[in-house]
Amino acid sequence: LGQSECHGLTIHNIMIFYLFQTGNALLVNKVVDHLQEEKLPLDEVTYNFLVYGFSRCKDVSSAVDHLCTMISKDFRPSNRNLRIVITSLCGIGELEKAVGLCREMELRGWVHDSIIQNAIVEGLLSQGKLEEAEGFLDRMVEKCLVPENINYDNLIKRFCSYGRLSKAVDLLNIV
Repeated sequence: LGQSECHGLTIHNIMIFYLFQTGNALLVNKVVDHLQEEKLPLDEVTYNFLVYGFSRCKDVSSAVDHLCTMISKDFRPSNRNLRIVITSLCGIGELEKAVGLCREMELRGWVHDSIIQNAIVEGLLSQGKLEEAEGFLDRMVEKCLVPENINYDNLIKRFCSYGRLSKAVDLLNIV
């Protein structure tokens, strides 16, 4: 760092990236603390590295914290990071947090890809919240937050198994 003429944050981003490659999340926290002590503001790239790295290290709490901070600073997380955090939250039963993040995405007009939509709706259906699952999907359509290449195959089957044939047909028409 002392000998480099590169921007300090760039070097730190590279360091964070490689520390996560080795699975050393503790040192990443020290690097982030150092950046804050030096008053170097984290940028979109740094936050994306932090969210993805903590997710890969199974530290969902830290990943969510950095994602929320990133969003609050009006940085757009990568789609990969949104997918990994929301599916991780759904996987550990933190559906309310996942739905909260989706609401933040909705407010900003960010498209919800198939993986995100499926994870949220599957989570809601597994908790017996059929109306909430249908409402979520309806909002995605109303707000044009459905990508062109959406895959609702599993959701169509699930809604059929719950006897919600009209919703299954609606999803089939969207596809």
